[in-house]
This record gives sequence, structure tokens and C-alpha cells, in this order.
Amino acid sequence: MLRPEYLESESRTGRGQKQLWDATDVNVAPLLMLLIAALAGCAGVVLALVLAWMRRRGASQWWVAKPLVDSEFANAPERIVLLILPLAAQTLIVGALAVLAAALAALLGAPTALINGLLLGALALEVVVWLVIAIPTAHSSVLPLWMYPAWLRGQRAADRERFQREARARRARR
Repeated sequence: MLRPEYLESESRTGRGQKQLWDATDVNVAPLLMLLIAALAGCAGVVLALVLAWMRRRGASQWWVAKPLVDSEFANAPERIVLLILPLAAQTLIVGALAVLAAALAALLGAPTALINGLLLGALALEVVVWLVIAIPTAHSSVLPLWMYPAWLRGQRAADRERFQREARARRARR
């Protein structure tokens, strides 16, 4: 920890010299963690705000697939904007909060096991969220309808019905 009192130290010449603090007493890890938390948190919030703006009707619709194709990879911009980037923003924000909590715990002198537990717990939570949300939707042509903005949900419901009709027709021909 920082000690603001002046300490006596010896220089190479042997004369006493006053300095503000002893450099060996400064633990920069919590300060670096606070900086990382601030940067990650700001990046996550900015990304979330940009994504919220992109979901508005008339704002930025370059990512909307027109027409929607029954293929896993043809609708990549929609998947990126509606699935991957929101999860990335959430991960940045949760990571920033976990690092902030760990930095505060380190500044207060908490044991290293508690700090590591906080960080690993947040990491495990995010891995579970990514697995639960991203993997089941990775191989479908249409994402779950709740992921679409309201102005696009009706069109994607119609696309889903069309794809299901086409799939039933293909199965009936076999």
C-alpha cells in the first residue's frame, strides 16, 4: 500500500535522501486491474449502445438479410448483430465488473483465492451463457424470434414458416 510519509533512503553516494514513498511498497496490480475494468466496461457499454441503435427501425439496417436464405452462413450479418456482438458486449461488461470486484478485494487485502474465485466464477458464467445461447442457434436459418427487433420479427416468422413448408415438401417427395 502507499505510505505518504517521507522515508529516509541511501543514495549511491551514501548521503540520506528524502523520497515520497518506497517503491517496494506500491502494489500496482489492483490499480492495473481497475484500469482494465474501466476500459473493458467502457468498451462493453459503447458496443451495447451501438447495437441498441442498430436495432431501431430506420437507424442502420445494412445487417438485415434481404431476402433471407435457408442457409447457415448466408445470414451472417444478422447473426453477428443479433447474437454474437450482444454476447460480446455482455461479456465485456461482466468481465469488467468481475475485475473491478477483484481489484477492490485486492485493495482491501482479500486473500488471493477469493480474487481468483471471483474471476473464475465470472468466466464460468459467461462460458455457460455462450453455450446455452449461441450453440443451439448456430445451425438454424432463422434465429429465435425473440432475438429480432419488433419491426423485423413478423418477416422472420413468415420466413421460418416458409422454410418449414419447403422442408416438409422435400421430405414428402422422398
